[in-house]
Amino acid sequence: MKFIYLILILCGVALLLAGNACVQAQPKAEHRVIVEESQLYTHWKDGLKKADQVYRLKLVGLEKLPAKIAKFKNLRILDLSEGQLTTLPIEIGELQHLEELYLAHNQMKEVPSGIKQLKSLKILDLSHNQITQLPDDFAQLTNLKKLNLAGNQLEVFPAFLDSLRNQGVLKEVRVLDNPIPNYLLDPVDLQQATIYTSLEEALKEPEKVYKLQLDNIQEVPTEITQFPNLQALVLNNNGLTKLPKEIGQLKNLQELYLLNNQLRELPPEIAQLEHLRHMDLSLNQFQTLPEEIGSLKSLQSLEVQNNQLIRLPASISQLSELRKLSLHSNALAELPAGLEGLGNLKELHLTENQLIRLPASLGALKNLEHLHLLENKLSELPASLGALENLKVLDLRANALAQLPAELGNLKNLRVLNLRQNGLGELPGDLGNLANLKALDLWGNKLTQLPAEIGNLAQLEALNLNGNQLTELPATIGNLKNLKALDLWGNQWARFPDQIGQLENLQNVRLDFDKLPALEKERLQSVLPNARSLLDFK
Repeated sequence: MKFIYLILILCGVALLLAGNACVQAQPKAEHRVIVEESQLYTHWKDGLKKADQVYRLKLVGLEKLPAKIAKFKNLRILDLSEGQLTTLPIEIGELQHLEELYLAHNQMKEVPSGIKQLKSLKILDLSHNQITQLPDDFAQLTNLKKLNLAGNQLEVFPAFLDSLRNQGVLKEVRVLDNPIPNYLLDPVDLQQATIYTSLEEALKEPEKVYKLQLDNIQEVPTEITQFPNLQALVLNNNGLTKLPKEIGQLKNLQELYLLNNQLRELPPEIAQLEHLRHMDLSLNQFQTLPEEIGSLKSLQSLEVQNNQLIRLPASISQLSELRKLSLHSNALAELPAGLEGLGNLKELHLTENQLIRLPASLGALKNLEHLHLLENKLSELPASLGALENLKVLDLRANALAQLPAELGNLKNLRVLNLRQNGLGELPGDLGNLANLKALDLWGNKLTQLPAEIGNLAQLEALNLNGNQLTELPATIGNLKNLKALDLWGNQWARFPDQIGQLENLQNVRLDFDKLPALEKERLQSVLPNARSLLDFK
């Protein structure tokens, strides 16, 4: 007698019954359906005639899943991978016996709401879609054991997953290739691994050691090579002056913490850590980094703040998976060319360096969201900075800027622009194009007037004009309907426009009130009855 498993394959509108072909997941033995005679299904309706006998189902190339999926009441495994699906019908929630659901490589931007009803679900694969967040009601999936979220657009690790894990149910979560900052993730912790702090104890069962933390050591013991599954190595706050070449043998290492040591160099063997995702070299004595660092193709977060860096290797531009690069508090005078290779970079921290210019290639970082350049020596900005279409925060405090490129007005997604303590004498009217700007800090410049276009900043909530040479505000200031905080201190005000009274949401005004002419004091109090001053406006 020949036995086969019933597999339904939908290609367009046809269903095909054919052995084990195209099915990736294997059902548990108690859920297998044994069919004595093979049958060939070529039509959807024919398949529905025996829907209650279908336990595994793979639908290929779908653009839309029919609502009739609910007819397969006994379905245990549903594979919808490699399709064009953007959502699922609400009826998916009626599959109360479903244990495994595969939705990899589709086009979903959010998790279909019906999934939360799948109380028997144990394995869920949502990898390689476009999902940006998980709904909180996902916590209802109390039988979920494996969740694959790799290759999406998640920026925050869903907190409720910790709840499922703490219940002892969720065993595996995959989140690689998301924009989640790696310093927020701990893959070892997700596996509920013990943090070993004693080398002696760790060596008793080396294959079970995923995370190792060693304190009060002067050198790295060669025994670290005996931990084949080591994923995270924490060597912070020691007196280390070098790393052994054996570090390259830790083939599964994902995170390496070397903060607050006395390291001046890394061994060339560091290039062998092909799975390394996060490396922290902060508070050491590095003056440069080795060219081999460009071989760390999986690296997503690199922190080298508070060192003595005077240059970066050109190979750093090869870190195509890098999301965060933190280099603040060093001595960098310039950045290497070729930064366009850092196409996935979201955060770049260059605070407290000696930068006098920025390379034009900086504008090629299309995914950059945070750029911190405060306390450098920049006297000008490249026009290419305006090409950073996803930039949300731009901090240029305490530089030597006398003017801004008009192209900054192209930063449509910018939320925060900090320009305090520069030498700006004027602002380009193009800044009025920053449609999503919420905070603009111009404290301590040399402004004598503001462009009328400032009134176009419809989303602006905080405006700091402290310490300039302004005598008046443009009438368009009244257009800032969302403005809540306005700092006018330290200028040379003579009169404010009547339109300032249109700032209906203004709550806080900082103003050296006693320096105003008497009539202007009285008028300002009448037009801003709802605002309260942080100082003398009473």
